[in-house]
Amino acid sequence: AWEVISNSRIDPEKNPLGCFVQANIALHAGKSKEAEAILRKRPYGKEFFDLPYLYYMSGLTKLYRLDASAEADFLRFLKYQKGASYIKEAYQKLAWNALIHGDVAQYETYMNLCKIKGNKRQEGDQAAYDDAMRHEIPDVRLLKARMLFDGGYYQKAHELLGKLSLDDFAYKDLRLEYLYRSARVSQKLGWYTEAIVRYLDVLERQNQTDSYYPCNAALQIGIIYEGLGNIPKAREYFKKTLKIKPKDYRTALHGKAKAGLNRTK
Repeated sequence: AWEVISNSRIDPEKNPLGCFVQANIALHAGKSKEAEAILRKRPYGKEFFDLPYLYYMSGLTKLYRLDASAEADFLRFLKYQKGASYIKEAYQKLAWNALIHGDVAQYETYMNLCKIKGNKRQEGDQAAYDDAMRHEIPDVRLLKARMLFDGGYYQKAHELLGKLSLDDFAYKDLRLEYLYRSARVSQKLGWYTEAIVRYLDVLERQNQTDSYYPCNAALQIGIIYEGLGNIPKAREYFKKTLKIKPKDYRTALHGKAKAGLNRTK
């Protein structure tokens, strides 16, 4: 999709909606740097349709490279957003940004706002709310790795995680997340054998958690096997994905597993 849209005639400098389409596809493709460049071309003026969500996207591109100035973009989004969607996600991202830069008090303030502002109609807002209600401060090292990964900065995420080991984490949920983050990075770097081993470690621990990690681990193993041409194994893990029912992102993950089964009939 990114290759198609990046070579299309859509001009982000002339149309905010075109800017949104291009930047959104770039973000979903793990191309945060490209998305940031597109968003800088956004046109301003009374003659253009106002899209506050572009501020949110701009905040993401900065958060993904661990830039503290992401805060200003998220706050600008909250100021101009007229609906209630993505509000909880925005406060969650503000909280993460604060935590990454050492401000625990501000993290807690934003997470408290995440609980009471906006609604839970879309899956990301529901997940942000559930995150806030757990009252668990993320491990900053793993949070940084997650942001770098989401932005497509895979080598930097690998370098960060490479300095850590299971012994660095006292709690089983953090050890699980470490394995999961390591697997995701290995997969994106093309180290499929290592990624599968890590994902299997995550699956073995699925009874220890209600997080989405085991569900996505099964899905990603299926995707890896599909890419390698091993269709029976791919289908096996797509089916396993559907048997795991996490609280967060279940609809999206199961939808991708069903799509995988349809592709491999």
